[in-house]
Amino acid sequence: MLGDGRWITVAAGPSAEYNDEFDGAPLRFGRALRALSAARLVDGETGTALGTDFLHRLPMRDFHRLRDLLQRIGSIALEPDDGTCRNCDATLPFRPLDSDPRDLERPPSPGVQPEPTLVLPRRVRLPRGEIAEFLTMGPVSLGDTLPLLAALARDERPKLTPRILRGLGVVAVGTLSQPVLVARALERACPSVRRAIEARYLEWNHPGTVGPLVCPACGALHEVPTPWPREFEPEAEFESADHGEAFPSLEAFEDLVERIAPAVYARRGVRHVSLRVDPGVPATDLAGEPLLGSYEPLRDMDDAGYTRLEFCVTLYHRTFERMWHEEGPYDLDEEIRETIDHELEHHLHHLTGYDPLDADERAEARQTLRRLYGDRTLARLAMREAAEDVIAFLSATRWLLLIIAVGVAASVMLDRWR
Repeated sequence: MLGDGRWITVAAGPSAEYNDEFDGAPLRFGRALRALSAARLVDGETGTALGTDFLHRLPMRDFHRLRDLLQRIGSIALEPDDGTCRNCDATLPFRPLDSDPRDLERPPSPGVQPEPTLVLPRRVRLPRGEIAEFLTMGPVSLGDTLPLLAALARDERPKLTPRILRGLGVVAVGTLSQPVLVARALERACPSVRRAIEARYLEWNHPGTVGPLVCPACGALHEVPTPWPREFEPEAEFESADHGEAFPSLEAFEDLVERIAPAVYARRGVRHVSLRVDPGVPATDLAGEPLLGSYEPLRDMDDAGYTRLEFCVTLYHRTFERMWHEEGPYDLDEEIRETIDHELEHHLHHLTGYDPLDADERAEARQTLRRLYGDRTLARLAMREAAEDVIAFLSATRWLLLIIAVGVAASVMLDRWR
C-alpha cells in the first residue's frame, strides 16, 4: 500500500546484478529503478498497468517502500552488510531476504510529519548582507530527485546547484527563494547546515519502516531502517557523542551498589534476596531490549533430592555504561536505586503468586513490537514467550517429572512380571 492509500501489485523476478547504472549512466539506487522499470506494476483498484510516468511522479517515500519490497523478494542484488550488536558486540548479518515482504502490506504509518520550516544550526549569509536562520523544505518525487541520485553516484557529496536543491526539496532559505541565489548561499554555508538539510530530507522522504534484526548470540533486538542503504547516513561524530565524563569502573560501580542497596532493601522490608553485579553481556527482555536489572528465583536440587531456593537481583554493568555513552551522563546513584527498587518489587509480587508488574512489562513489549513490526512479529514473540514458559516449567519440575517417570516405568514393569 502506498502513502496515499492506493494498492498496487508488483511482479518482479530475482536479480544478481550489482550494477547501479540506469539508462547507461551511474545512478544511486539504479538497480532498484531498473528493477521497477522492468517489473509489472498494476493499480490494485483499476487493474491498470502503471508505467514510466507513474514512477517519475512517485513520491520518494513510496519509491523507497517499493525498493524495500524488491529487496525482500530478491529482485535487487545487495552486497552483504554486517553490523555489530549493541549489547554483546557480536557480528550481525543483515539480510533483507530474511524480512517478510508481507509486512509491507500494512498501511504505512504516517508518523509525525516534519515541519516545512527547518531551524538552521548556523546562520546563513544571504545577498545584500541579510542573514537566514531557517530554511523551507518539503517532500519530493522520484523525478525531482534523479539529478541528486545521479550526483550521489559520482561524488560523495555533490555541489549544491538548483537542480540538486530541488531534489533535496529545498524551497527557500530565509526569505530568499530564487534557486540560483539559494544554491549559492547554501554552498557557502558551514557543513553543519548541509548535514541538517540531509537529515530533514530523510525525515520527509523515507517511509520510516524498520526491520527486526535479532542478535543470534544474546537475543538483543535491533531496529534496522528499511530499505538500506539510504541516500545519506549520519556521520560518525553524531553517532556517538563524547560527553567528557568517564563512566565509573566496574569496581567503583560495585561499590556504589553496595552503598545504595541497604537503604532500598530496608525501605521495602526485604531480606534474604541476594544482589550481584554482572559485568558480562546483559540479559534481554521479551522485546530484545538489554536489561538494566533482573529478578529471578533460582531453584536447584542436589543429589539427595533437596531443593535449594535463592532469590536473586542482578544489575548489568554494561547496560548502565551504554546508556551513559549514548545518552550522556545521568544521575547514576538514582538510576541504581530505582533499578534495585524495581526488581525488589518484582520479588514481593512473586511471593504473592502473581506479578502484575511482569504482566504489564510483557504487554508493553508486545504493543511495542506490534507497532513497529506488525502482528506477524507479535505472533513470533508469543511463540518465544510460550517456549520460555515451557522451559521454565520443565526446569523447575524436572526432578518431579523424573520421579513420576521412574514410577510409571516401575509400574509397567511390575504389570509385566505379574
